[in-house]
Amino acid sequence: MNIQSSLHLLEGMHYELAHDSMREPYIRVTVEEKKMLFKLRGEEFKRFFSYHYIRVNSNSPDAKLIKNTFAYLEGRAIYEGDLVDPDVRLVGDTDLLEIDLCDRSYQVVQVTSDGFVICQPEGHLLRRHGQQALPRPVLMTREEITEAMAEFKAILNVSDDQFVLVMGVVLMGFHPDGPYPVLFVQGEHGSAKGSLCEAIKSVVDPNMTPHTALPANAPDLLIQAASNRVLSFDNLSEYTFNKKHSDLFAQMATGVGLRRRQLYTDDGECVFNISRMILMNGIDDVVTQSDLGSRTVGLQLRPVEENGRISKREFKRRLNAVRPRMFSAVVNVLVEILRNYDTTEVQSSARMFDMIQWVTAGESAMGWEAGTYQRDPAH
Repeated sequence: MNIQSSLHLLEGMHYELAHDSMREPYIRVTVEEKKMLFKLRGEEFKRFFSYHYIRVNSNSPDAKLIKNTFAYLEGRAIYEGDLVDPDVRLVGDTDLLEIDLCDRSYQVVQVTSDGFVICQPEGHLLRRHGQQALPRPVLMTREEITEAMAEFKAILNVSDDQFVLVMGVVLMGFHPDGPYPVLFVQGEHGSAKGSLCEAIKSVVDPNMTPHTALPANAPDLLIQAASNRVLSFDNLSEYTFNKKHSDLFAQMATGVGLRRRQLYTDDGECVFNISRMILMNGIDDVVTQSDLGSRTVGLQLRPVEENGRISKREFKRRLNAVRPRMFSAVVNVLVEILRNYDTTEVQSSARMFDMIQWVTAGESAMGWEAGTYQRDPAH
């Protein structure tokens, strides 16, 4: 059986082929005005293709047809397709950001210095299992932004000064390429440190599993990073977190190449330049290595007063209530950041220069005095 019937099906979806710097082939199709990006070698596209083939032809494509079609598409993607840089949840640069809402509409929030719109993506965004939808943002005044931030702070066990750092971490979750901070929240049992990390992730990159297991090695960390824009690790201790983890996390935050040996090839090692923001919490101080320490924003939380403690269920209810307005506030602040970023001045000796410049560019939208974030002693 030739592949013309398969190609005719895909032509009706206006398919586009591309590849990344590791020669991974991709296909983007448009179905019912929804732009969907798939890895050509992935099981998800195989299921997608088979489903639509059956709908059109009333019979299943045989294995040989699938193999031949995909081999043809893969070759064209690698040798004729555009070079792209796909990612999850967020793509773009300091002129234009696209935040994947991860809902059934396949729409993104497109943010520029002129404002934001909800539309189909221009960039290449991948979907992963476990990703949850972000709420649709609305335009806000400065007063509404500060009110939403206050509502978010009210459910967290942080001081006013600590909340400035929390907002910095939240906003850096939408930086297009890093380097990113590592947030380490330390506190005794009952200090709501895990809840703080969960709240931040829910605003930036919600997932069915808020926290992930500590990776055993670089390949495991890369697998986690492929499915999460923000990585969160819960209840770390000096017994579970070692120098190997410290080195891996420092590499992941800064985007220094992580090495992974390719299986079933003679090409040896390949280097992945991928960076992610990392959230972690624990009772013990596990940030003992200088490389990781130089990228870490540290918070020491006090135990929640007995009369202020709430159940996990109640915390999630309150978080779900404030999250839509908080995400809207963040998107509105991002507009201000893109507007001011190139002209925002930061002391050249500042630790985490990129983070300070990014957050400082949005201070006016949050109602902060100029230089609030730069003056924080944590820097």
